Amino acid sequence: GEYATVLTLAPGHPEALEELARLNPAEANADLRPRVVAALKRATPGSEAQARLAYALARIVGQAGETEEQDRQLAAANATMARLRPFDSVADSALSQRILARFAEAPQHPVAGDGPLPIFVLGLPRSGTTLAEAVLGAHPEVAALGERAAAGILLYPLIHADTAFGASEIAAFRTADRALLPALPPGRRAYVDKMPENYRLIGFLKAAYPQARIVNLRRDPRDIALSMWQGHFSGRALDYTYDLTAMARRFNDYARMMAHWHRIFPGQILDLHYEALVADIDTASHALAEFCGLDWHPAMARPHQSATPVMTMSANQIRQPVHSRSVGGWRRHATALAPFIDGLDPALWPDISPCPA
Repeated sequence: GEYATVLTLAPGHPEALEELARLNPAEANADLRPRVVAALKRATPGSEAQARLAYALARIVGQAGETEEQDRQLAAANATMARLRPFDSVADSALSQRILARFAEAPQHPVAGDGPLPIFVLGLPRSGTTLAEAVLGAHPEVAALGERAAAGILLYPLIHADTAFGASEIAAFRTADRALLPALPPGRRAYVDKMPENYRLIGFLKAAYPQARIVNLRRDPRDIALSMWQGHFSGRALDYTYDLTAMARRFNDYARMMAHWHRIFPGQILDLHYEALVADIDTASHALAEFCGLDWHPAMARPHQSATPVMTMSANQIRQPVHSRSVGGWRRHATALAPFIDGLDPALWPDISPCPA
């Protein structure tokens, strides 16, 4: 509605064309294609507007089955965004290592487990965290709160300043974090905080909330990379997605961090595999409920019927019945994704083979 209205006033508006292409079915996008192509020819070379239009055209030609042209447009769009938003992989990896160095072992500051139960759903972005949150949020005793930024806002200044995280800091964090919680609806005894990149903060979160449940979404990294490569993100936190080599490095850091958290919190983190979730949501939702200390509820197997608002790029997908159509989608784009696949550390991703020469 609103994007179509914008286009009546500004027919070549890059953002409106990009969003319409993302939302439209193939038939509508076939009609939109000439307008996107025309706007792309007029766009300033190297501009974000040009990148937006290339993402739009990639979506349209991908729906038409033109995979090579889709990959060409995605390469152009991401190359432009990588130049406009360079990402410092070295500094980013160093930050991850500084966090891990704080937690050579599990924290030894037990605190009372009062208040509602936090369930942290995390993992790499585009790994299925929105779906897992919807499954949990369908339970009548669980409130789905979306991507709460509270933990990062409160903890990253402390991390960058190398401030200790002892008993007094833990108490201060809990107080501040709880103050930022919205009022939970009646009957809710648990809430879901679905900030994917909280995987970096698991040590802090378990120190503050020992009773918290940690649900880590695992998905074939090549499918995650494809989903990221096809996306254009509004914030700066995902700037690494525009560079396949930087993306591989971030994925390696994620795998390294999760292996560490599993070592110091044995049995306290549930690895929920996206492929298993979409293949058999009934079984997966039972396992998820059990891990979170909940009685299973039938609505958990029908997350697409949930009324919970979704504010991420997954909003369209989550309103559809659960399906596995995206599983293995990376294979059609293996050549384009080769720098990413080759950059994965085989010791961290033993099931992933490098691209053939």
